[in-house]
Parts: sequence; structure tokens; C-alpha cells
Amino acid sequence: AIFSIQSSIAVFIIAFFALDLTGYLVHRIDHEINFFWNSHIIHHSSEDFNLACALRQSISTIVKVFTIFLLPAALLGVPTNVIAIVAPLHLFAQFWYHTQHIDKMGWLEKIIVTPSHHRVHHALNPEYLDKN
Repeated sequence: AIFSIQSSIAVFIIAFFALDLTGYLVHRIDHEINFFWNSHIIHHSSEDFNLACALRQSISTIVKVFTIFLLPAALLGVPTNVIAIVAPLHLFAQFWYHTQHIDKMGWLEKIIVTPSHHRVHHALNPEYLDKN
């Protein structure tokens, strides 16, 4: 590793947001490049919007997350216990993004991705396609 990083609350928080940013970048790539869209479309093909939908991912998504997040984290010296805790927490957050049980969240809608934003993202209505 390039650095020797010690576990701390700050490292956990930064790692979580770095993983979330990685997820966003991978998802963006999946939508922008046809080659990756062809494997990502399975995620959008579910008729139900729930955790099972969130977990419908291709092997290429796993490879991209490994390449963009895990490999650099290891090279930078992020402790394995940080990754071992942050990765499952981030996976659990996918349940939140992919739930139908949370309505609009008021002012939070303006600053974070909420379940209602993600429902629009998965919508098949022509006026919503590729809008967020």
C-alpha cells in the first residue's frame, strides 16, 4: 500500500461516500455506454421495485466496482476492516433506494438521492426515461 491508514470514524465515513460515488460512476457508465447498458438492463427489467431489483446486477458491475473502488482502496492502504464494514452497509442502503414504502421526503429531495428519485429513474414512462 502507498499509505498506512488507521481506522477511524472519519475513514469509515469517507470510505462510505467514496463507495457511494463509485456506485454512481459505475451506474452512470452503465447508462451512457451501450456495451455496459447491455449488461445493466437486467437491473431495470424487473417489474417490481424492491431489494431484489437492487440486487439484479451483472458480473461486469462487480468488476467495475472492484476496479474503481476496491483496487484503489487497497493500493491507498484503506484498512480491510473498513471495507468489510462499509461494503455491506452500502449494500443495505440499496434497500432504501429501491423501496416503494417511503414517500417523498420534503426538503431532503433537493439534496440527496431519495427513493422517490430512484423510482423515477426506474420508470418506463417515456417522459421519465434518462431524466435522472
